[in-house]
Amino acid sequence: MPFISVITINKNNADGLNKTMQSVCTQDFEDFEYIVVDGASEDKSGEVVKNYLADVDKFISGNDKGIYDAMNKGIRAAKGDYLIFLNSGDCFADASVLTQMHVHCRGEDLLSGNIIFLENNISRRDFTPERLTKFYLLHSMLYHPATFFKKSLFKTLGLFDDQLSIVGDYEFFLRALSKNKINYRHLPFDVVLFDSSGISSAKITREKMMDERKMVQRKYYNKVLLFIYNLYKSR
Repeated sequence: MPFISVITINKNNADGLNKTMQSVCTQDFEDFEYIVVDGASEDKSGEVVKNYLADVDKFISGNDKGIYDAMNKGIRAAKGDYLIFLNSGDCFADASVLTQMHVHCRGEDLLSGNIIFLENNISRRDFTPERLTKFYLLHSMLYHPATFFKKSLFKTLGLFDDQLSIVGDYEFFLRALSKNKINYRHLPFDVVLFDSSGISSAKITREKMMDERKMVQRKYYNKVLLFIYNLYKSR
């Protein structure tokens, strides 16, 4: 069994897919499998996959219900002890990311490193927390492209909620912290270069993302705490 499963989902983003697959296939770590899930793309994504076919362990193609349905397909197919979701357009920060994760891993449920946002030739680094708590997630975010998930978490907690279109990863982190004692480790290095032109970054989806985020928060946070926090935030 591989130690890590790298899962890439894609739909009609051939150029982004090519960048992503190149960054995965040039990793200097060997004990991983690569799974590509394509949502029946109508562009040249299929040709891109063919160029890297020797490095792809599983290629799944077909219509899906959205981002998290596609990610769930990857989870079901994965055999690795740990999973990371590097979707089309995103790239590993360098060729040693998987090796560095393996060195730092001590069997934690979640391990998350730094993420670098790229947009219009401008980069911004966001650091993940030293300690992960529900309070941290009330005002901030843990980013799934920079996070390694222990696969057993999905067996215990279930898969991503595919009824959510943008914040299914956020909901999963809150579900994990609410139902289980989660072992978490901050990884002290850059994990991913994040393509800020993706769906969760588009201006037209910001309002929908905030609506979904608030809905998830109402599910996992005490109403009084939410009221006090929102009151403080509005000042």
